[in-house]
Amino acid sequence: MLQKDFYDDAVIFVTGATGFVGKTLLEKLLWSFPQVRCIYILIREKNGKSVNARFHEFQQHKIFERIRLNVPKRLEKLVCLKGNIESDDFGLSNTDKKILCTQVNVIFHSAATVRFNERLKVAAQVNAIGTWHLLELCKQMPQLKSFVYVSTAYCNPGRKFVDEMIYPTLPPVNWKDFVNCTKRIPDAYFNSLANYIKVKVIDMYLKLN
Repeated sequence: MLQKDFYDDAVIFVTGATGFVGKTLLEKLLWSFPQVRCIYILIREKNGKSVNARFHEFQQHKIFERIRLNVPKRLEKLVCLKGNIESDDFGLSNTDKKILCTQVNVIFHSAATVRFNERLKVAAQVNAIGTWHLLELCKQMPQLKSFVYVSTAYCNPGRKFVDEMIYPTLPPVNWKDFVNCTKRIPDAYFNSLANYIKVKVIDMYLKLN
């Protein structure tokens, strides 16, 4: 169990902050670790709303109610950066990228698409390539102490029981080969391939259960 002094004057970067897991994580960090210096979060423009407008709405979310009522100043530790997990370098400005690289101690990477019917190209861009880009960015962070990756419980549908361990893919797949395929194969073929995979996974699940 981490001791509280781990977060003394810590600068944290959270991706996927606007999602269910991200908001819950932020509330816990702000409530339980007042010694944190600041928390950077990534927000993109969406549905015609600017980043600043979304950030303002985000701060008013009911999950932060006990913080607003008891220790409202802690919400000022949230710092919004304009960006998009799907873009190279997350669409960060050079200034914001430099801030992250020079200041961040802890990263919680929870940005992902968790739709079971997501297009493979989108899933690859967000879940695989986005994570890769963030890990590459970590190489430029001399103050980094911890990288926490939030994954999904449903990444091993071919197994009846899933333990807390890293499993090889079935069959073994080089992730770089997969990423290259997403860039070269036409969308129409990829979509048909995705439908084929879904049918096979469902069939496998039914046989196990």
